[in-house]
Amino acid sequence: MSVSRVVFVSHTRSFSGAEAVMLNLVAEAVDRGLRVLVACPAGAVADKLPSNVEHVELPSLGLSGGRGVGRAAAVARLASQWRRAGRILAAFDDDSTRIVVNSLPALPAVRFGRLRGTATWLVHDTVADRKQRLYVRIGSGALRRAVAVSDATAEPLRTSGFPVVVRVNGVRVDVDAAPLEHPGTPVIGILAALTEWKGHVPLLEAIAQVDDVRLEIAGEGFPGDEEHVERLRALAERPGLAGRVSFLGRADAGECLRRWTATVSASIRPEAGPLGVLEALAVGCPVIGTDHGGTADYLAAGCGLLVAPSDPQALASAVRRVVADPTLRADLAARGRARVRSRHDIDHTIPATLSALLG
Repeated sequence: MSVSRVVFVSHTRSFSGAEAVMLNLVAEAVDRGLRVLVACPAGAVADKLPSNVEHVELPSLGLSGGRGVGRAAAVARLASQWRRAGRILAAFDDDSTRIVVNSLPALPAVRFGRLRGTATWLVHDTVADRKQRLYVRIGSGALRRAVAVSDATAEPLRTSGFPVVVRVNGVRVDVDAAPLEHPGTPVIGILAALTEWKGHVPLLEAIAQVDDVRLEIAGEGFPGDEEHVERLRALAERPGLAGRVSFLGRADAGECLRRWTATVSASIRPEAGPLGVLEALAVGCPVIGTDHGGTADYLAAGCGLLVAPSDPQALASAVRRVVADPTLRADLAARGRARVRSRHDIDHTIPATLSALLG
């Protein structure tokens, strides 16, 4: 029996890059005439669903809590929520349905639901730490296959013998190029949620070492990131940075990328397929990225400058280099736009990804 219904599953109510990809896949599935449902907690993701897509409410499937007794209670609560979510998903487990797990912390729910191999996993995380590996180990028995958004993200799964194919992320390619020269003080920017692993701290430490540049930070924190955000704001007021850092909050990515001399993807953990990097490449904004995960894949062959993660000195050196060299900026812009046109056109990547998930 062919697939006539798709259920997309997300663990979170918050909206970021993985959820943006999911909504593009939802639209593609609707265009193909499939019945589409999205199972996720109530919140920002559910609010963005089109009227012809049904929302199935799930409990939150993220781990929260501090240390000791609080952490143990949070783990027990999460296990209970996985079981509840699994029972909800089990109602859709039939031969005409494909269940697409869009986030790593939702994987155990498909196992708790005792699904009969109708689920596929769209891999937005490069599995690198013990908690991530635990999620995979719990959930993998209920999955048919995985579809990874970069080669770097697929590799750990291949090494463990998990069936995986690669279908890269994409962005719009019909966008106007950003100007190569900007009047006034050079501006370095970062488009990322204000969460610890995105690397804002080493970026701030790097900018403190570079004279005559400003830093703009576009993005907001997730629930639970409040203490980290306050730390970032305090760092930005220290001598050497005071008056040179702006927190933009939620901002228009295209407008920012056209103003910035360069953008930085400073993630401490490896990204899977960062859309912010692809958006910068598409408009020709030079990119400095940390040399791991999908960022390294997307900036290969001279499409960007790569530096070691959590290395403020290397990051500062790359910032100085790109600010000082207009020829380098022009070369990075041209290579980046060419790469997006040839490999990351969303009009091709989204249909290819959905076909791999349904196959």
